[in-house]
Parts: sequence; C-alpha cells; structure tokens
Amino acid sequence: ETFQNLGVCYLNKREYEKSYANLFKAMILNPNKYSIYNNLGAVLEKSGNLDSAAQMLEKWADEDEARNRASEVDIAM
Repeated sequence: ETFQNLGVCYLNKREYEKSYANLFKAMILNPNKYSIYNNLGAVLEKSGNLDSAAQMLEKWADEDEARNRASEVDIAM
C-alpha cells in the first residue's frame, strides 16, 4: 500500500516517472488490488501513452464489472 500511496502522491505532483515506478511496484506486490490499475492508467494517460493507459483502465473496469455482478448475486440471494 505504501508504493501505491507514493505513486498517487507523485501523480498529484505531476512526477509521472516516479509515480509509474511506485505504482508498478505496488501492482507487482498486489496484483489483485485493482485500484492500482486505475492509478497506473491515469499516469500512462498523463504521460501520453494512451494505448497502455487504455489497457490498464480496461483491466480495472473488467474487475469493477465482475465485482458489481457478484454483489448483485449476493443481493438476489
């Protein structure tokens, strides 16, 4: 979580290389924490790497959709 927090701080300061490095470490350590992919997508978009940003955001959106479907099943029961 520390690397993600650092990455977000650097993102807010527009230090995109440092942000990416920290968020990438966070992703390696926590591959199932999908908020990291959202943050990585933001860094990549701000850096002008739109294709990679789209991939990260799609991964985040796919997981978000899966979580929503799972909660709908829980509610239905």
